Amino acid sequence: MGETSVKVRVFDLKGEKYRDVDVLVDTGATYTAIPERILEEIGIERIGKVRIEFANGEIEERDIGNVLIEVEGIRRANPVIFAKEKDASVLGLITLESCGLTVDPVSKKLIPLKKIHFYFQSPLIPLHQGGDCQSPLIPLLQGGNCQSPLIPLHQGGIFFLPLLQKGGRGMFKTRRQKPC
Repeated sequence: MGETSVKVRVFDLKGEKYRDVDVLVDTGATYTAIPERILEEIGIERIGKVRIEFANGEIEERDIGNVLIEVEGIRRANPVIFAKEKDASVLGLITLESCGLTVDPVSKKLIPLKKIHFYFQSPLIPLHQGGDCQSPLIPLLQGGNCQSPLIPLHQGGIFFLPLLQKGGRGMFKTRRQKPC
């Protein structure tokens, strides 16, 4: 498909301070990753940590914060990863979808989504705490695997599902969901 790069404008939550950042559009990345130096310059607070699985299979922890991000003239509040110097600056799927954008594989440009796919996502359903799903709303197989048609899962790998945590200052947490 090739690479798509765009310039985004990253603001503090008040919309007062900002920096322009060149990012690689990565539809395989859940979160947008912005260099921590830039996020610190505009005063973004670190509100939590997430474990990130990189393309090479390595898993590392990164800080996360909330920003206003403008892509193709569309500004939305989004969680972002504080990227280390060695990390790529990427525009992830949460930001793309919140802005109603996708990548045209032919032109390698961002275009409006024709429709937004909805899947069941609720802070009321805790997923795989301690390895097994604890909700009576999700049917389980013996052994703790989820087989609910309400939760779409990637085949053959681990799916990271962002859930809004109640009482967590609006931060997103990444929970590991086993594939069905």
